[in-house]
Amino acid sequence: MANTNAETASMAATAVGSVDLTLPGPVAPQAQYVQDQLGNATALSVGALNVGVGTNSPISTLTVKGGGSPPLVVQGSSQNYAMIGLLGDGAQQQWQLQATNFASPNFRIAYPQNSPWLVIQPSGQVGIGTESPQAKLDVNGTIRATGLSINGPLSLQGNNLMITGLTAPPSGVGTVDLVVDPNTGRIYRQN
Repeated sequence: MANTNAETASMAATAVGSVDLTLPGPVAPQAQYVQDQLGNATALSVGALNVGVGTNSPISTLTVKGGGSPPLVVQGSSQNYAMIGLLGDGAQQQWQLQATNFASPNFRIAYPQNSPWLVIQPSGQVGIGTESPQAKLDVNGTIRATGLSINGPLSLQGNNLMITGLTAPPSGVGTVDLVVDPNTGRIYRQN
């Protein structure tokens, strides 16, 4: 977008149709402004290196400024999700932030395209490794943590339940046995 010689700077945006914007003359360090319907010169500004929407002082390559409603909305069509792609310099694939176009849209983080790693449903349920979480946090895979605190019932399911890595108690510390009721699956402390 930068153009510091005497050529004309131009840009095109495609939505439903095509909109072309041509700025006469060179784009110098001072910004060129496009006014909105009310005459505000901050609708769009194009400087030597930065573009601003809603500001005449863009601080990065693209600066969007607004208040109230989200100042930037990316909307997909009826056939496509709304997506923002993030591609690192030299990367072959891009990470994507996606909003699906379902009746109840999900927010997804995907890599590569359309391979969601994280899904957040409007209900607040979060899925990692699954696109349809069935609980507040639903993980399809192994969880590694340095601690776990549970306040409420704990349900463990599976045929190969193991607890490993337990250390022997220090000398002088009494121990208790835990037993599992085969009828209910409940664990009891045995004195």
